[in-house]
Amino acid sequence: MKESQSEHFYSLSEETECFYFIGQSIFRNQLNNMTLQEFSNIFLNTENNYNLIENVNIDVISISPIIENKKTFNKLFEVKKEISLSGNNSTEYTRKKRGRKKERENKTQTHDKYGMDNILRKIQNHFLSFIIFFINDILKALNYEQRFLKLHQSFKVNIKKDFVESLKKKTIGEIIDNKISTKYKKKIQTIDNKKIYKELKDKEDLKVLFKENYLELFKNIYHKDIKIINLKKYGIEREIKLSKEVKFYEDLLKKEAFKKDNEYIRSINECINLNFLS
Repeated sequence: MKESQSEHFYSLSEETECFYFIGQSIFRNQLNNMTLQEFSNIFLNTENNYNLIENVNIDVISISPIIENKKTFNKLFEVKKEISLSGNNSTEYTRKKRGRKKERENKTQTHDKYGMDNILRKIQNHFLSFIIFFINDILKALNYEQRFLKLHQSFKVNIKKDFVESLKKKTIGEIIDNKISTKYKKKIQTIDNKKIYKELKDKEDLKVLFKENYLELFKNIYHKDIKIINLKKYGIEREIKLSKEVKFYEDLLKKEAFKKDNEYIRSINECINLNFLS
């Protein structure tokens, strides 16, 4: 048998974790460090070598188990793509990983604006902006000079499951007591929401308001588009009309209705039902 042929025959010893090619052996660490060129050269014309092995008289009893056919070879290697080496067509093989296969991601999951994650991000962002303007309208009606600033964008668009669930349990006071948007660079040195909240949290006519639950405010005012607010539930004998700056859920839908994107509107409603109303 010619040496060039012998280099292309192989068997696998599981005990030694070593690849055997008749005429040479390659340990796993060597195999992993091979270049694509070196690896491909070993397996050039592999299919033809299967046809040649029956004519080779060689002692392979000491190598166990023997890779006897192409089917066994394909259990260890899979064809990745056709490649060209030095002008010759060849095949690139990759080692198949042992063990249980990982579940693939849901191929139907979309990452455009119709994806549920993106819709949830949009709704949460919109509602958190609503909270700031809602509180500020009440402060104005009660003759307070302080005004809360918009929350930091990273806070508003965080839709990690644990974070979203934690928001639902928070009070309005806990929500607004966070970092403000970087848009307020000139004011950031002298004022922020934490300072404002510290000044106001113990005011008798604001205590109950700041204890309002995030999810309850969403369900009972934001989602229902309640523009005239009876402050009696907050211990204040007064009724106020919210300004146009306070944007409700209905305002969010109007933007999409103007675009005549009914599919997107249905997706928004579905997301609302799943994450806020169920």
